[in-house]
Amino acid sequence: MATQIWTFGRCGLDTISRIEVVDLDEGRDEVTFNGEIVGDTVAKAVTTARQMEGHLELNPDEGRGDTLPVSFVDETSWDGLWRVEDGEVTWDAMSVAGGVIPFSLTLSKVPRGFHHPVMELLTWGATVDNVQGWPVAAGLVAVPAEALAVDLPPLVTDAPVNYLGELSNTWVYQDAEFNGGSTTVRGVLPVRTSYRIKASDYYKSGCKLLDGPVAGPFLIRTGRQVKWDPTRTWVLANEQIQVSVVDDGAGKLRIVVKHWDGTTWDSVNWDVLIDGSAVTSSPMVLAGEVVHNSPERLSVSYRLVGSTNARAAFLTLSIYRGNPVVSCKIKSAFTTDWGIEESGLLDGTLTSGRFEQDAAVNGNKYLVVSPDAITASAANGRVSLTTPANMFRFGIGAIVNSAGSPPLNNTNLRDAYAGVLGKRLYPVGA
Repeated sequence: MATQIWTFGRCGLDTISRIEVVDLDEGRDEVTFNGEIVGDTVAKAVTTARQMEGHLELNPDEGRGDTLPVSFVDETSWDGLWRVEDGEVTWDAMSVAGGVIPFSLTLSKVPRGFHHPVMELLTWGATVDNVQGWPVAAGLVAVPAEALAVDLPPLVTDAPVNYLGELSNTWVYQDAEFNGGSTTVRGVLPVRTSYRIKASDYYKSGCKLLDGPVAGPFLIRTGRQVKWDPTRTWVLANEQIQVSVVDDGAGKLRIVVKHWDGTTWDSVNWDVLIDGSAVTSSPMVLAGEVVHNSPERLSVSYRLVGSTNARAAFLTLSIYRGNPVVSCKIKSAFTTDWGIEESGLLDGTLTSGRFEQDAAVNGNKYLVVSPDAITASAANGRVSLTTPANMFRFGIGAIVNSAGSPPLNNTNLRDAYAGVLGKRLYPVGA
């Protein structure tokens, strides 16, 4: 039998190569697919093969033993949620040189809800450790825009587009431009949200990591440090935000944050500081590691090098589905005055752990929030620890011009940073 897998988990989402099945062994509960990954270049085939290996490893997010969406080009009746039982990618030198890499996959069908599985999201609130007097944070859930039969929590009804309000400690926010059409649900108390979705739509509006010599691949492998290559920029992305760590060209370590404002990707650059000075070195990042990589959460940790106090320091960036704020943490073996500075030296105002840009640029205002004691320099967009420490936690968001009516304000963005504390997604059947 010959068929073609369109997607296996994230493999094939970028359509950079084909996953073709040469033959299969269909048992009662499991199906073993033997085939080839075919790319029009060696780099494309290798990228997809590494993605597949990521799903076959025991990684904490989407690995062996987990359930993954699989869709087929010419056997659509097999589309659905499958459990990864076993598999192997064969790295034969002659095959790889020709852009054809053999593989074997053993998958089992999820008994219930196979074609349009019901996914359940559980979230719970907690109080983030902070010195700002913030209230109990609300757990955050984002439902894909393509979801079918969404079951919102009790006391929360389907809200009209651009609705932003509170209903008994739970609120819903929907916006076609800002939120990719998805629904964001928050709740202080434990909240259950479920929805049905097609396998081919499972990853839409989710988090993804853009990386590699080929534009668009979705890197899967987790828990391994990768030597830093300054020519290959990792971009953490969802429908609202894109984040990367780069060398600014002048020897400064920079966090680049882009927000979708309904019209374009608006970008602001933030330089990482030690004791009031930018982290400088060449290179400034020694290695990177994917800590979590799922549609719900993507985290990457960068091992920094540079001045004395930057040695043995790590910068971790995290984004979440449906969340317009990137969560950042710098952890070091040294006690120092960590901070960040907006490269354009924009004026701003500090209030209760929130540093908000005073004047809008392109209709948008950027915001930095932190649960730690921070000091801001209003004249140059600088935010730093009030007291030197070995850790600095902060989030970067934007009050965008087109974010609904009324738009997200600084309190909403603060909660978006503090409210990503507890969440679990899993299939519950039909």
